Amino acid sequence: MSDSKGRLLLVEDEPSIGETLQFNLESEGFEVDWKRDGLTAFDALVADANRYDAVILDLMLPHLNGFEILARIRPLAERLPILVLSARSLDSDKVKALELGADDYVTKPFSLNELLLRAHGIVRRGQWSRENLRTTQDSFTLGDAEFSPGSHSVMTAGNEKLKITPTEMLLAKTFANNPGRVLSRQELLETVWQYSSGTETRTVDVFVAKIRRYTDAQGAANSFIETVRGLGYLYNPTPGKAS
Repeated sequence: MSDSKGRLLLVEDEPSIGETLQFNLESEGFEVDWKRDGLTAFDALVADANRYDAVILDLMLPHLNGFEILARIRPLAERLPILVLSARSLDSDKVKALELGADDYVTKPFSLNELLLRAHGIVRRGQWSRENLRTTQDSFTLGDAEFSPGSHSVMTAGNEKLKITPTEMLLAKTFANNPGRVLSRQELLETVWQYSSGTETRTVDVFVAKIRRYTDAQGAANSFIETVRGLGYLYNPTPGKAS
């Protein structure tokens, strides 16, 4: 369809939730490919992950769970935005999914309007990151790490070269472009995740922790990315000193 907002892979085994999401996402202008088990979804991604603009992924699935899909597919489709939608609400589950490469996490039960907003946001983020990182190939430094958008990699403070996701790269670039300025969680959500004002999520905190592991030497007394209580985060090129 020529006016499509994007093609989504919806992975959900509960018929009532899957039918509701497919209907409403298609009403929003998305093309939706709905898979009801993890193995079928994984096969579709292996066959051609590039045909999708984003994935909405349940965790508790038959045959292959969402954690396993994330672990297997992220190395093969590092630029594909993945939104986890799950009844698992423990912080440990959220952190695990985000560590495995998810871009955001929504718990069930959920607000349909909020999910639709996040679907639009994650597709925009994927499209924006592809355009932005295509034209921004130059490496940049953040803390003691060097980030290379062209290869989607980082040379960490510990001198380890790692592949990272577009979301991590965009977050690092946003901090690098704003030294000495406090960035609120909401501003980061709007800038990096392309989410609308008012979105509530702890995703930013988890991703900042990931960036710190790249930028800071092991055992460092102070982080280059400082937490400013009640306000957000600040990149200080000289940690431990007044910014």
